[in-house]
Amino acid sequence: MKLANRLFYYGIGLAIGIVIVIFFLQEKNTTFDYLPNARVLKDIRTKKIEKNTSVSLFFNQHKIDSTQLKELLQEGEIDFGESITDKDSCNVYLINSQNEPKYQVHIKNCDSVATITHAKFLTE
Repeated sequence: MKLANRLFYYGIGLAIGIVIVIFFLQEKNTTFDYLPNARVLKDIRTKKIEKNTSVSLFFNQHKIDSTQLKELLQEGEIDFGESITDKDSCNVYLINSQNEPKYQVHIKNCDSVATITHAKFLTE
């Protein structure tokens, strides 16, 4: 069999395989969280989220609701330089919001619960 025929049949098989994979991955609602920022945010989203009283007051005063908090945990940017990630039990992450209002939270990420310990607005 000539090389051109082999490449032709390979291309057909590859195209059919790609279509099948795309079809199955759309049905499963699969996400690819491979980068450190996405992995940590996904880990926090899967846990019960608690807020201490000062954070609850901050959110109430500035009208930051649960949808904005979910958006922060979906699209936020973790500052790994300021985060404490070398603990054995509970790491503390500093997460900055990407949308208005710009604020940042400190989240203590333990095994079964993530606690928001501090929140403040970002000034530029």
